[in-house]
Amino acid sequence: MQVGTARILLVATRTAGESDAEGARAQEAGRYVIDSPLMKRLYAELAQVSRANVPVIVLGETGSGKEHVATSLHARSRRSSGAFVVANCGAIPPSLLEATLFGHERGAFTGAVARSVGLLERASGGTLFLDEVGELTMTAQAALLRAVETQRICRVGSSSELPIDVRFVAATHCDLEAMVQEGAFRKDLYFRLDGVRLVVPPLRERAEEIEALVHVFIERARQEWGVRARGISADALDAIRGHDWPGNVRQLRHAIERAALLCGDEHIATSHLPEYILARPPRRKEAASLVESFTDLSFRAQVEKFERALLDEAVKRTGGNRKAAAKLLRIPLRTLFRKLRVAAESGEP
Repeated sequence: MQVGTARILLVATRTAGESDAEGARAQEAGRYVIDSPLMKRLYAELAQVSRANVPVIVLGETGSGKEHVATSLHARSRRSSGAFVVANCGAIPPSLLEATLFGHERGAFTGAVARSVGLLERASGGTLFLDEVGELTMTAQAALLRAVETQRICRVGSSSELPIDVRFVAATHCDLEAMVQEGAFRKDLYFRLDGVRLVVPPLRERAEEIEALVHVFIERARQEWGVRARGISADALDAIRGHDWPGNVRQLRHAIERAALLCGDEHIATSHLPEYILARPPRRKEAASLVESFTDLSFRAQVEKFERALLDEAVKRTGGNRKAAAKLLRIPLRTLFRKLRVAAESGEP
């Protein structure tokens, strides 16, 4: 079965000192499909942003491909020959965050038996990708702010500063603006990181890319695991297209890899797919018209419910970022906050 006309982007993520095999795996991991209007617009913006050294925040739902966007940004930039270093802020224990980011000297704390170079130092000359930046502790945020502003760091246990040359790309599925208002994220760090925003649309908003992604993941399973899957059946592909994919591209990849392992040397059939795909009716059967759904409501109530649905969809589509949602809806941010507050006070979903 042919993939069609979808563009598949290869982004080089090889870093200094990597072996050829490691570089090949990194390049394969960077393969990405760009065949929907939303993704084409995103990558057009990315091409413009890559020319400058401005910090970037990548917004989007979990699993939507924020790291792929970050690697693409790095690969197209003048820093592409430097390292692309990932700091998974949500996975690093809070007690180790500063030592992981900034490095440490021997004897700086119990267990520090040797000097360690931190992620910021390793990323010098390249890009540091702060994944799930909203998970940083307030202490780490304060230290990171100084690094972003001055391009200088101090290893834990040292009094000497070291110069660095790092481009910062941050990603989150959180609403950082709301976190700033709640005091959970530093306003000054937010403003320093928020140079340009790139919003990754969820997979349900770019369903035309699903078939191409399926074939990419099947081919990847062949190359990495030696599976012999021949392709995918039309029925299985229809079931996949009909699923909502709340976990986005990451969830789709896992489902296809599992199916490719189970199908042997045959085509992937519906019997090889996870049960949650088959148990959920296709979206086209779930989506009743607004008129059919709201016939028991007054006209005003129907309009209000439709407006709430628009607000919810805009917030979801922008990864929970309300400023971006207001821009998408072309309404003032204060109007969005007011309408969301009214909906919350009314007790509506």
